[in-house]
Amino acid sequence: MSNERKGRVLVTGAGQRIGQAIAIALANIGYDIAIHYNSSEKGALETKRQVESLGGRAELFQADLLEPNAPQSLAEQVLRSFGGLEVLINNASAFPEPANIVASSSLAEQTLAEWEQLMTINARAPFFLIQALSSALKASGQGSIINILDTSASEPFLSRAAHSVSKGALASVTTLAAKALYGQVRVNALEFGAILPPAGLAKTAQETLAWAGVGAATSAIIFLLQSNFIHGEIIKVDQGATRFGGSLLG
Repeated sequence: MSNERKGRVLVTGAGQRIGQAIAIALANIGYDIAIHYNSSEKGALETKRQVESLGGRAELFQADLLEPNAPQSLAEQVLRSFGGLEVLINNASAFPEPANIVASSSLAEQTLAEWEQLMTINARAPFFLIQALSSALKASGQGSIINILDTSASEPFLSRAAHSVSKGALASVTTLAAKALYGQVRVNALEFGAILPPAGLAKTAQETLAWAGVGAATSAIIFLLQSNFIHGEIIKVDQGATRFGGSLLG
């Protein structure tokens, strides 16, 4: 654990899974954490407990990112509480719970309701959080944004049409923000492969892939935060799967 405080980080979706692991890992190297959650209050409280046990400051911020004004409101609450921000990690993501690794949300079967949900949480909310926090990140003098993608951004999941489009949109948001904020805030993205099985995935389906675990995700986050010369990149963290093995979900 680092005793030197390195800055303030907002991690969206930090009440569970990868977001929780990222928040705890960053607290361990000296960051104070703004913990965003929607419905995972119990998990968010556990994240807070662990961050504080590592000597970091942690505050909870509940927001439903489906709400149009949520990104602006969340940004205002975080800045009011922390007084500024050095890092934004857009991790919160919607992924409808599957019983099987390949489920039926294909081009032909995609519903409008699911489309709206996924595009809102996975693309619109990160865009407007960046918009709302860009001034504070610039003012910090060391601002950094990391957007969390998955391999569907470059190799669409045929069984997850709207999800794939939404992650592709977030990749475009990354490039756009990197151009707009060049020289003022570093903007990058991580494109994760099989890190953790989706919630609700049947055990037999989980066994079809080798899951890397959250350490692969947190190591990549820390690498990007410590690499001041990297900007505008989308870095694959998938053990070469999309390059050599094709789409994760077909």
